[in-house]
Amino acid sequence: MSCRLTELALESFALQYGGENKIILLLWDQAGFHQTVNMQLPAGIEIFSLPPYTPELQPAERLWPSLQEAVANRWVRTLDHLESLLTDRIQALIRTPKTIRALTG
Repeated sequence: MSCRLTELALESFALQYGGENKIILLLWDQAGFHQTVNMQLPAGIEIFSLPPYTPELQPAERLWPSLQEAVANRWVRTLDHLESLLTDRIQALIRTPKTIRALTG
């Protein structure tokens, strides 16, 4: 995501969720598109960058391999088909909260 596109997304986010005397703190990982150098942040938005590779601070990251299993080594015909496969997998995970707790702590 380009810096300008990120700025536009943050501006929209700030308009919807921000407000007078309100500060929103966003936690960002070290992904390549999460760079704040030269980025103009809207009023009320603060960025806190997590250290590189901190899965213990982002427990949801441990769910990705479970979602990838649904599509790995499969021929996906369309985006609708991909959405269907992932939706089925997410619903299966929702039905097994113990699995989610085991993965995310």
